[in-house]
Amino acid sequence: MDTGSTTLTAAESLGTVGDLTVITNSAAIADTFARTGPARVFLLGGTYRRDNAQTAGPLAIEQIGAFRADRAILTVAALDEGSAMDSDFEEAQIARAMRAQSRETVVIASAAKLQRQAA
Repeated sequence: MDTGSTTLTAAESLGTVGDLTVITNSAAIADTFARTGPARVFLLGGTYRRDNAQTAGPLAIEQIGAFRADRAILTVAALDEGSAMDSDFEEAQIARAMRAQSRETVVIASAAKLQRQAA
């Protein structure tokens, strides 16, 4: 699960699901799962970015490669004509790595993200 306000909201809803393992680069999401339920949480290392309370960079991407997930739950800055986009290069790289290591990708976004463009 990558970082973002939408994925944080999803984490709050998923917090009580039993037998769940969560891999995230978001300190806020890791804390939410740790507080709300029985989930096993892996917080990825890497360069800590205080702006979003997240880790990013080559170390985080390397650690993602150590896991296989059933689902990558990702948020985006924009969705347009079937393309998911992010406004931050490092966050996009994390999402790509998570997607590559999962069997299924779930993109969650508010309606405000539809028919928009991002970097």
